[in-house]
Amino acid sequence: MGTAFEAFGRLDGAFISAGGPARGGVLDVDDDTWRRSFDDVFLSALRMARATLAVNRAATLGFVLSTSTKSPLTGMAVSNGLRPGLGMLVKQLADEIGPHGGRAFGLMPGSIGTQRLLDIHQAADNPAAARKAALVNIPLRRFGEPAEFGQVAAFLLSDAASYVTGCVIPVDGGVLRAQLNKAEVTELVYQTFVFHNICAREWYEPQQFASLGLARVELLNAKGDQGFAFDTRGNVCT
Repeated sequence: MGTAFEAFGRLDGAFISAGGPARGGVLDVDDDTWRRSFDDVFLSALRMARATLAVNRAATLGFVLSTSTKSPLTGMAVSNGLRPGLGMLVKQLADEIGPHGGRAFGLMPGSIGTQRLLDIHQAADNPAAARKAALVNIPLRRFGEPAEFGQVAAFLLSDAASYVTGCVIPVDGGVLRAQLNKAEVTELVYQTFVFHNICAREWYEPQQFASLGLARVELLNAKGDQGFAFDTRGNVCT
């Protein structure tokens, strides 16, 4: 912060990254690792935010999170436990500093081609297979470039994004999909769905949809007692 003041005479904001926490399953990570990770990942980000806002209440704060903020990552229990809480803190912080002109947002990088990603794949029993499996889950079928993530961050930190705040945004090649809130989905659960203007009353038997030529049908559970579907445009059919 002192460097910013010396060079520019002011501090407009901060882009806060706490690095990646240790790997491990929920039952494998010991208490000391959880405590240390909470300090390293959560509290360190909060401390930086406090320090920045103490200097400029109207600052713009960007937080590097992870897609684990929205969906758990296999073998990353610490990240899965801490990132969602930090994501909610970003949203509350935006409410608190908004009246002063401040903004807060979070970015959720997916598989970005960094050394950490390389190390994760190298640690697998079969690094080549791990890389291939990761690519299959990315609609763009490639890992992101660090510069691609940086460009999104630069835009959101700039005045060009002056009306963007209180949100967490994925930069993941399309891995995360928007999901209906379950409370909202229950409002759509009836015995009749319309697929391409075709009424399918027995929708709870997915095999009956094969003859309709649908692009995709998704049910919330195998029993079919609640569910929803999408048409070829990705719109929810009601």
